This record gives sequence, structure tokens and C-alpha cells, in this order.
Amino acid sequence: MALRILFLILLVVPLWLGANQLENNSSPYLALHANDPVDWRVWSRQVLDKAKKENKLLFVSVGYFACHWCHVMQRESFSDPGIAKKLNRNFVSVKVDRELNSVLDSRLMTFLQSTTGRGGWPMNIILTPDGYPVVGMTYLPPERFSSVLDLLVENWQKDRKQLQDAAREVDTIIAKQLNAEQLLVKDVEVANLQNAFLQQAMSIADELGGGFGNTTKFPSILQLSAMIKINRIKSDKKVDAFILLTLDKMIYSGLHDVIGHGFYRYTVDPDWQTPHFEKMLYTNAQMAQLYMLAADVYQRQDYRKTALNTLDFMQREMRGKDDAMITSLSAVDNKNIEGGYYLWQLDELEKTLTENELKLAEQAWSITQPVLLEGGVLPISSKISAGSEKTLETARKKLLSIRQKTRILPRDDKRLVSLNGLALAAFADGLSQDQKYLSQGNKISVYLQKLWNGKDLQKALDNHGKSMGQGALSDYAATAYGLLKWSVAANDKVSGETGREILESAWQRFYSDKGWRELETSLLPNPLYKMHLSDSAEPSAETLLVEASILVLQKDKNVSLRQRIKKVLQQASKGMYDDPYYYASLIGSAVEQSMVKRK
Repeated sequence: MALRILFLILLVVPLWLGANQLENNSSPYLALHANDPVDWRVWSRQVLDKAKKENKLLFVSVGYFACHWCHVMQRESFSDPGIAKKLNRNFVSVKVDRELNSVLDSRLMTFLQSTTGRGGWPMNIILTPDGYPVVGMTYLPPERFSSVLDLLVENWQKDRKQLQDAAREVDTIIAKQLNAEQLLVKDVEVANLQNAFLQQAMSIADELGGGFGNTTKFPSILQLSAMIKINRIKSDKKVDAFILLTLDKMIYSGLHDVIGHGFYRYTVDPDWQTPHFEKMLYTNAQMAQLYMLAADVYQRQDYRKTALNTLDFMQREMRGKDDAMITSLSAVDNKNIEGGYYLWQLDELEKTLTENELKLAEQAWSITQPVLLEGGVLPISSKISAGSEKTLETARKKLLSIRQKTRILPRDDKRLVSLNGLALAAFADGLSQDQKYLSQGNKISVYLQKLWNGKDLQKALDNHGKSMGQGALSDYAATAYGLLKWSVAANDKVSGETGREILESAWQRFYSDKGWRELETSLLPNPLYKMHLSDSAEPSAETLLVEASILVLQKDKNVSLRQRIKKVLQQASKGMYDDPYYYASLIGSAVEQSMVKRK
């Protein structure tokens, strides 16, 4: 009866909505929620203080601009006045751009995966006022989401102490598990795990279809790169066959944009046919490097062409203010059609292409397949020769021109230092193939240097030149890595000097005998030190810092830096020992260093 009365009150009594803090936010993802009726706030010490003062649960919702289901939940739930009233009355609601707060995102994702067995975005986590996660969920339809909120409020009102105690207990259990993974394994160096890594990777390899697993297909760039580096030494034909199969599949499939080049983030099916259409800077920067590495090892010129085409795509479509690289391109076009920017109706193709061009395109790009997607057919490249490559290239350019002139694709125009560091490293590799990348690389280098004041590194600058937050370990590591790689490739001394300063600052700020810390200060309780950092879709900050340090040591006999690298690589952690697959980048780097020492 009491709950019914409360429900009626919520329906009939007007509720004052506080000013939404996301208005005019420089993050496109946060700004997307500026007109929600939810009283969103940004993550800060103040929101924790407010939750404690008002004795309310925290509702923390994490996502990113290119995320399709983030947009869906915004339309269905966060724009709903009834749901907004529940959130505003009973919670302190916080919106987080995961790309601006990757450490918080990782910490909450660990909780979500530990308690539900899966993860994803939007990630919605309920926390106690003192910052202990209670329950987590990804996308839910509005009715179910609303019911979950009701249940949480009821439990919080009925038995607050039990909920708080349970949250602390779960946090303690997860912390113990994570701390156990940080224990060092006696007499096992990081490079010693190369065989275990290959075995684990091949145990989940799809040797018929390429890639890993048998559901969705991600490019798994770091694992493939490490496999290439390790198998250069081992020369296992079975491993090489899998690598080549996967590299071919990723080009000649729906993962690759045959018209504009570049790669989508992943495919939703195991056959690489239907992409999740967002394009991420981190994906494309790393894919360019992966295919350049593979081109050198396997002497495949089509891989080299793919790498350079990817850099050309980045330069053309992911360039933002100051000519630095933006974060991502949305999966959904301005008409709210997923993939609409990339899809074609047959009548459009017939109007645009000559009869001969259309015939060749049908053979090379499978454009006469049945229309299964809402917006039309996705051209997919085939290894089958269609005859005249020149005619096919003319057709491609026609379609690209129409796409750019008549279609609109929302962009996340954040220019993050971490992702620009990865992009600069990719352009550094490209510079060895073509000097046309010199101008673009120099501009990225200038942007990165602008965010370093000699003491602190900023995460990004918004379009008004204002800082978007202090850098974390990942920002320092990727920026130093990119600048130092560019310094070598372009013989740019200024980039090298700035890169060294940022590198030294990163070691001092984030590394100690306790291990790595990813932030200088954490707002959540019980911050964790890690002996080794696992990869995500990007290489671990630890790997980037090690590789940046190696670039310095190639020109400078820095004894303390050499000792730091030795300490990092001389012992593996239990987490790495048990699951080397998730530490691919560091294992690959360690193997390369061990080979250099032998020479």
C-alpha cells in the first residue's frame, strides 16, 4: 500500500528539476544529455559529497558518443519524464564520458563483469553514497529499467545498512581477487610467457573463419601483433596460417570500409559480414600499424596498401581543430539509421555508376546481395579480381564523393592526447613509406606539445582551448610514445625533448615499488596498485611507457631508465601468468627486447 501511494505521488505531484550540468559541455556525449529531464551532474568530489549529505544512492551512467545503445537508452529512458522523476527524487545522477574518464570506466566495468559475467555500454552502476558499487546493468528497456529503480529505492529505504554492508563485502571480495592477481610469480620473466600466450590465443582461434571466438568478431589487434612478433622467432606454420587468414578476413569483409577505407570497431556476426558501424580513432591507428608490421614480415604489398589507405582515411575524415585527430565517427547517421552513412540502395548505384562500373562493382563488392540492413547494401571487398582496377577505383571515388557531399555522420570531436599519441605513432610508421604524412604528423605533434606545460599534461583541449581535465597514466604514456616515435621518424628534436620530459614525469608519478597506479588520486575507495596492466582495446599504458623508454635508450644511456624497464619485465604477475592473452602487448614487447639483447 505504501509503495502504491508513493507511486501515485510521483505521478501527480510536480517535481522541480535542477539545472542539468551538462549544458554546453565540451564532450559531445555529455552534451547529448543536456536536454534530458534527468538532473545530470559530472563526476566530481562534489557529487559524492551531495550523495552523502542527502543520503542518496549514486546513479552513474557511463557511455561514449559513438555507442549505438547509448543513444537508444538516451531516447527511451533518460528522455522519459517519469523515469527522470524517479532518478531526480531518489538518486544523485552522474553522466560519464568513458573516453574522458577511462580509469573510472575500467573500475566500474570490473565490478559489472565480476557480478554479471558480462560488460558493455551504456554501463549503469548504482553506488552507495561512500562510493561502493551495489548493482550494475547495461542497456535495459524503459519498463524494466524503471522497475529496477523502484526495487533499488525500496531496498534502500527498507534496509539501508544491509545494502551498504553487502556493497562493501562485494568490493572486498573483488579487491582480494585483483590483489591476488598482482602477486609476482617467482623466476618467470614476462618474455617467458610467449609460449603460454600463443597456446591460449590458438585455443580460442577460429581457424576456419579467422579471429577469436565464434560470436562477434573484434580485430584483436594487440593479440595479432604479439603473435606476429613472437612467431617471427618460432616460425610455426599453423600460427602463421591463422594470422594471415585473419588479416585477409578483416580486409575482405564487412569490417573494412571499401569505399572510404578505414575499419569499423567490430562485426556483430562471426563471419565478419555485418559491422557495428562506429569508427574509432584507436582502432584505425592500431590497424595501420598492424598491417605495416604484417606487410614487412609477410612481404604482402596489399597489407601495406591497406595500412596507408587507413592513414589516408584518418587524415581525411578524422581530422579536427588544430588538425589533431578526433575520437570517433558515430554508428548512426543524422537520420538515426545505423550504418546509414555507408549503405546504398541499388537505384542510387545505378544512377551514379556507368554500366561497366556497376558490373565490376557487383563482382568486386557484392553489391547485388539481398538488402538485409535498414539503409541498404554494404559494399564488401572481395579477393576476386574484377578486371580493371582503374575503373573500379573511379567507381569508388564517385561513391565516396556522393557520401561526403550528401550524407551527414555525427562526430565525436574530442581531441584526446592519448588517442592522438597512438595516431602520431601510426603516422610515424607511415612516414617511412611516404613523406606525404610529414605535415599531418607535425600538426599532431604540435597539438600534443601544447597540452604539456612542463609540469602537467592535460587530457584534451576543447574547441575553445580550455582543458578537459588532467591526464592519467594512459595519457602520459601514449603521448610520450607518439612524440618519441615521431621524433625518430621525422628527425624532430623538439618532439623528442618533450616526449622525454613527459616520459620521465610518468615514471615518477605513476610507478613505485607498489606497482602502477593509473590515477594520481581516486574518488572511489580502495584504489588498486597493479604490478602489470592488462590491455584493453588499446595497448596498456605500461607497454607504451616501456616502448617509449626503449626509444630513448636507443640514443641515450640512461641507467635509471634501463633499470626501470628491467624491473618491469623481469617478473610476471599471477594475473599475467594465468591469462597471458590479456597482456599481449607487453609480452610481445618483452620478446622483441629479448631478441635485441641476444643480437
